Amino acid sequence: LTASADTISLSGNDCLAQMGTIPFISPDGNTVVVITPSTLGMVPADSSVGCRVFSYDVSSRTFTQVAALPSSLVGIDIPALSDDGRWLSFPVIQSWPAGGSRGVSALVDLQTGAVSLPVVDTGNFTTFDTAVTRDGAGIIVSTEADLDPRVGNADHNMELFYYDRSTGQATQITETTAGVGQTPNGCGSYRPSVSGDGAVVVFGFNRISTDGCFLDGPQRNEADGFNFAYVRAVRKRPDNQPVVLDPVADQKVVAGNTLNLTLTAHDPDGDPINFFAQT
Repeated sequence: LTASADTISLSGNDCLAQMGTIPFISPDGNTVVVITPSTLGMVPADSSVGCRVFSYDVSSRTFTQVAALPSSLVGIDIPALSDDGRWLSFPVIQSWPAGGSRGVSALVDLQTGAVSLPVVDTGNFTTFDTAVTRDGAGIIVSTEADLDPRVGNADHNMELFYYDRSTGQATQITETTAGVGQTPNGCGSYRPSVSGDGAVVVFGFNRISTDGCFLDGPQRNEADGFNFAYVRAVRKRPDNQPVVLDPVADQKVVAGNTLNLTLTAHDPDGDPINFFAQT
């Protein structure tokens, strides 16, 4: 959008977070989608509206308002667009009239203007990320909620989930220990990028404590105990059963001497088992 007439204001309202200012262009190059607090001089100002979603037709050089989002939605961040240019997703902070707020997942149908909020119900837990898959069939969210009873997130660490829009079922992708920290709202989210069918997700996160984000420890993968680093996550097998470690009796050893342990375990699915030790 190089001509001065096409300039879009992306500031002046708290409906947008830093990463929410990213515009998107459809794969065919015909349509640009933007989220902005500006009316672009096209519609009357309205105090009940926070951000607006516009589409821009490159060939005709015209804007169309697709959706007007209520002013109770603030901090829109890290949007994602499906390959067909129809579905726009983003996490957003929803403020409540009685006070308080919570991060929720949002999905906009750019053909009809319909807004789904929340797309994934995480109860009282915040949604940190909301990324629509490129085929539009699913949503990747990160949350401390327990959405997949087949895996379980009883420790309420921030985990990634794949939400199938057709079935309404969530599949847990990651299972970590140590958690995102004592101040999860101050810690950066995963910011996932998703393959077309949602089968593969790449993401980043904090590995050490930083200002405002105090980690309980480095994120570790409970499957193998190792630090997450440069990670590609693939969805878990829905019916996979966990390994069972056979009971280990209490041990005594004199300080400085070597302790030898014999460990045994079994996997109900017959999967190979590797033992490891970590401090």
